[in-house]
Amino acid sequence: MTLPLFSDIANHVWQSTLFLAGVWGLARLLRRNSAQARFRIWFAASLKFLVPFAPLIAVGRAIGWPSPTSMPQPVLSTALNTLHQPFMPPPMIALDTPAIPAALSAPGWPGVIATIWLTGCVVVLGVWAARWFRVAAIVRVSRPLSDADLIVRLRRAEAAIGLRRPLRAVVSEAEIEPGVFGIARPVLVWPRDLGSHLQGDQIDGVLVHELAHVRRYDNLTAALHLAVETLFWFYPPVWWLERQLMCERELACDQAAMTAGSDPKSYAEGILRTCEFYSESPLACLSGVTGSDLKKRIAAIVRGHDGEAVGFTRRAIIAAAAVAAIALPIMLGVLQAPMLLAQAPAVAPVSSFEVASVKRNTSGEERASFGSRGSQLVVTNNTLFNIIRNAWGIQGNQILGGPDWVRSDSVRFDITAKVPDGTRPDQMLLMMQALLADRFRLKVHRETKEVPIFALVMARQDRKLGPQIMPAAFDCDALRAAFARGERPTLPPPNGDRPVCGARTAPGRFLVGGYPIADFARNLSGFVGGRPVVDRTGLTGIYDLELTWTPDVRPTRPNGEPPPGSDPNGPTVFTAIQEQLGLKLEAITGPVEVLVIDSADRPTPD
Repeated sequence: MTLPLFSDIANHVWQSTLFLAGVWGLARLLRRNSAQARFRIWFAASLKFLVPFAPLIAVGRAIGWPSPTSMPQPVLSTALNTLHQPFMPPPMIALDTPAIPAALSAPGWPGVIATIWLTGCVVVLGVWAARWFRVAAIVRVSRPLSDADLIVRLRRAEAAIGLRRPLRAVVSEAEIEPGVFGIARPVLVWPRDLGSHLQGDQIDGVLVHELAHVRRYDNLTAALHLAVETLFWFYPPVWWLERQLMCERELACDQAAMTAGSDPKSYAEGILRTCEFYSESPLACLSGVTGSDLKKRIAAIVRGHDGEAVGFTRRAIIAAAAVAAIALPIMLGVLQAPMLLAQAPAVAPVSSFEVASVKRNTSGEERASFGSRGSQLVVTNNTLFNIIRNAWGIQGNQILGGPDWVRSDSVRFDITAKVPDGTRPDQMLLMMQALLADRFRLKVHRETKEVPIFALVMARQDRKLGPQIMPAAFDCDALRAAFARGERPTLPPPNGDRPVCGARTAPGRFLVGGYPIADFARNLSGFVGGRPVVDRTGLTGIYDLELTWTPDVRPTRPNGEPPPGSDPNGPTVFTAIQEQLGLKLEAITGPVEVLVIDSADRPTPD
C-alpha cells in the first residue's frame, strides 16, 4: 500500500459515508411507508461501499467542457472537489511538492497498515465461514421433509407468496429456528418438533415468512453486505448498516405474510413461540423468522400495519436522489477535465522563433540532446516523442496515442531555432510547441489518468547523498536570467563529458549539470520503462551528478560489439540510483495529467 492508495481508500469511504447519510434521510422520509422501500435504499448504501465513483468521474472527464466560456468558476470547482475528495494528496506531477513526512515514508509503515487490514479481513471472513459450515453441516445431516400435512401447507404457502418452483425442505434435529439456507439453491430448514409447538395458522404464517425471504433473494443481499463488512471491517457504520438491513428485511417479510392472508394475532403468537423454543441462526445469510427487533416487529404485526404505499411526491424525491447520485460524480469529472491545449490560454504572449530548421537525422548515432546554446534552441538526434516530452516538460508514459513512427528510434530529427532576445525559458518551450504544431501538424489534448508512477525519495534515514551527486559548481539560474536579459555571459570550461547547465544522456549513462532534482526526476522516466517519476526528496537547489548503469538491452556498435566501457555486470538503474546518488525509486500510483497525441505528420523538408 502507498500514500496515494490510502488517500483513494479514504476518499471512497468518505463518499460512501455521504451516500449513507443521504440514504438515512430518505429512510426517515419513508418511515411510514413499506419496509421493502426502505430496505432497497439501505441496500443501495451497502452496494455503494463496493462501487467507487471513479468510473462515473472518468465519464465526466471524457465529456469535458465544450468551450472556454462554459468553464465553471474555480471557487465552485475547488469547493466541490474538496467535498468529494477531502483526502487527496498533492498533485503527483507538481515540481514543488513537499517531501513525504518521514513517519509516512518509512518503508515498513504502509506494509504494517496493509497487514493489519488484511488480518482483519481474514478474521471476519473466517468467522462467517465457520458459521456457514456449521449450518451447512446441519443441513447435510437433515432428512427430507416427509410430513404430508406440512408439505401441503408448504405448497399452499408457495402459491400464496408467488413462488413458481417448489422449494426443497429438510427436517433438522438441531435446536435452531426455521430458516432458508443457501443462495443459488435455497433449502428450507425446519426443526423436527416445531409442529408440536405451533397451531395450523401459526405454521402457515412462519412458512410464508420464510418463502418471502426466498422470493426477495435475502440470502444473496445478506452475503453481499458480508463482503462489505469483510473489506471495511474497521469502519463502524457498515456494522450499523447491517442492523438496518436486517430490521427492514424482517419487517418486509412480516408485511408479505400479512399481505398473503396470515392472521396478525396467530402470526405474532407463532413468532413468539418459535423464539421460546429455538435459538436464532448464527448466520446472517440464513434468513430466519426470529431476527431483528422482535418487540418492534410484534407491535407492527398486531397493529396490522403493512406500510403505506409510496406516493408520487416521495417517488419523485427518491428518483431525484438516484439521478443526483449518478450525475454529481459525472459533474465532478467534468469540472476536473482539462481543456484542450488549443483552448488553454497561453502563460504569456508568445512570438515565434526568428528562424527554425527541421531536418531528418540519419546518422544512426545513439546520443541525443535537447537544450539551449547561446541564443539558439538546439535539438539533436531526437525522436518526435522525445521532442514532445521536452517541449511540454512531461515524462514518458504521460504521452499517449499518435502514429508508431513518432516513437520509432529509426525516425529522428534535428531542430535548430533562433530565439529572440529576452525570451524566458517557459516562452521558449511554448515556441517549440507552436513549431511542432506548424511543421509536424501536431494536434494534442490533455487528460487526467490514474497511472503507475515512481516517487524519488531519500534512500537513507540520515539523508546523506551518494558519491556521484554534489551541489552544482555553477549558478545556472543566473546564467538563464542573463540570457533572458539579452546578455552573453562567459561559460566555464566543461567538466569532462558533464554539461555545464543541462543534461546529456547515452545508453546506460545520465550526466547532469546545474539541474534541480525535480527536473532530474522528471527525466528519469525514459530509463525506468517510461513510468513518470515525481520528486519526493525534499532537496532544494541545483546539483551536478553522474549516473551509470547497465541497460536491460545493451547497445552494440555496427560490428556487433558493445561500446567501450560497457560493463555487462554493472548495476541496474534502480541499484545505481541508490548506490551512486543516495536516492531510491518507490513504486506508487497517482493521478497524472497525460498528453494525448491526436495526429502528427512527418515534417516538410526545409
